[in-house]
Amino acid sequence: MTERYDGEETINGKKYFKHYGFTSGELVSYDRKAKEGLFKVPVDNKDKPEELTVPLFLKVGETHTIKRESAPKSLTIETTLLGKEAVTIADKKYENCLKFSKKYSHAGGDSKPQDMELIEYYAPNIGMVKSIRNIGKGYKGTLTLTNYANEKKQNFSPLSRVLNIFAGFGKKSSRIEGKWVPEVPTPRTDDIAIEFFPDKTAIYQCMSDGSLGNFSAKWNIYDDGRIKLDVVFRGGTLAFMGALENDKINLDLRSVTRGVVIFVRAK
Repeated sequence: MTERYDGEETINGKKYFKHYGFTSGELVSYDRKAKEGLFKVPVDNKDKPEELTVPLFLKVGETHTIKRESAPKSLTIETTLLGKEAVTIADKKYENCLKFSKKYSHAGGDSKPQDMELIEYYAPNIGMVKSIRNIGKGYKGTLTLTNYANEKKQNFSPLSRVLNIFAGFGKKSSRIEGKWVPEVPTPRTDDIAIEFFPDKTAIYQCMSDGSLGNFSAKWNIYDDGRIKLDVVFRGGTLAFMGALENDKINLDLRSVTRGVVIFVRAK
């Protein structure tokens, strides 16, 4: 999967870079670098004040907390500086990387996304070079820097993450045909099942308008294990992104309020 920055936008007189997420590939936030650290404006909170998501003034062991309120739900993000480490990726070694822990905790509402913890490494004059992501139970992956635009050429500030591209989450496999169900059914997910067919079509089963419905879909799997599932609902088509790893499918269904769901083959 990839995570990238592409394009700029000015908000309230400040220039931000557009941040596209690693699961959906869609615009998720507007980011900018300042002396205090990396500021972010979530795409769904564009009318609200920016948030300091990577504070550079922290001392080792100190925590910076952000809380987003959207009644009845809330999200708390705790960022802690763990220290400095060298990070080696392929044949490249990045010295004196700032190592942060980021914990995301959700509360309120009938259903909520899974909590997660990120361990992120930021290299001086480059930005984030590595991210280890633990989401819920069993969803784990590592994103690493694969491409970086020359800072002087682009006139970027140190620790800007602009145009850094990350890849990870997946092992090559082309066999997902068959029926898949949630590994741990819950009241939020026990109505879901997906059946993949060899012709790249699929059936997505879920509750809709009080009854169990079957919705047509198309799927694709990439060499790195990424999966894209386009489901045709009554109101239009939704694209779900995920990954095939260790004979399990991790599918991001947050756009339909079900969170990240881990699927296994139906018995």
